[in-house]
Amino acid sequence: MKIEIPKKLDKSALLENNKLFFMKKNVGKLDRTLRYIAAVGLVVIGLFIMGGIQGNVAGLVVALLSIIPALTATTRSCPLYSLTGISTVEKK
Repeated sequence: MKIEIPKKLDKSALLENNKLFFMKKNVGKLDRTLRYIAAVGLVVIGLFIMGGIQGNVAGLVVALLSIIPALTATTRSCPLYSLTGISTVEKK
């Protein structure tokens, strides 16, 4: 699969079937579950193990990074998967 990045971004370049190209569902059930588990793990590691709850900046950063897997699991869309053409959604 060849990925073409348009030189000028316009509406037609970003839309595919009336959806933004990076918002297509490409995260399957198992992938979604693992992302939620990773998000919870990052919160626990950041806040409790690294001391983010006591104000450790590195711990707070790790805890905030949990937003990424939680958001991609919730939206069922991963921008990196879209760019690389990967999809873990089960085929019907």
